[in-house]
Amino acid sequence: MREYEIYLPTTDNAGQPVDEHIISETKAELTKAFGGYTHLRQRSEGVWRVGRATFRDEVTILRVIDDERTRFDWGKLKAKLERALSQESVLIVVRSIDVL
Repeated sequence: MREYEIYLPTTDNAGQPVDEHIISETKAELTKAFGGYTHLRQRSEGVWRVGRATFRDEVTILRVIDDERTRFDWGKLKAKLERALSQESVLIVVRSIDVL
């Protein structure tokens, strides 16, 4: 089994809240594919350095457990989120897990 965490910005590049419809649509897609998700709403900060610029974001995390039978296209979801959120990159972390 694998656990996926999708790190999403809470604001756009202009500092405005992201369109909640994008997050809701992503949650619906994850529910359809995996039967549910966990939304970690705690305040998390991300900092990235690109050249001489430092970027700070507050992020929200969506987590799913994949039994690897779904054949879900994670690359497609990543590209879709990057376009919709106008992000150079959306971080998706994957871990191999055992569920007790």
